[in-house]
Amino acid sequence: MAGSDRALAVRVMTLCTRDQAPVFTCHRMRPSDMAALREPRAFRCSRCDQIHKWTQATAWCEDVSRLD
Repeated sequence: MAGSDRALAVRVMTLCTRDQAPVFTCHRMRPSDMAALREPRAFRCSRCDQIHKWTQATAWCEDVSRLD
């Protein structure tokens, strides 16, 4: 069962505050868990190397169906 839970975890994306391009937040989670987030989370942006914060309102789960 644990293996199937891991398969459902997808990349959490947000926008770089410098150029508004989509970036991976270095977090993975199940889309259903996004609703439970209450506190902002932070990551170092791969585009501009700055620390950005993201919340449930500013992030989304990557659509893995579009990657096939």
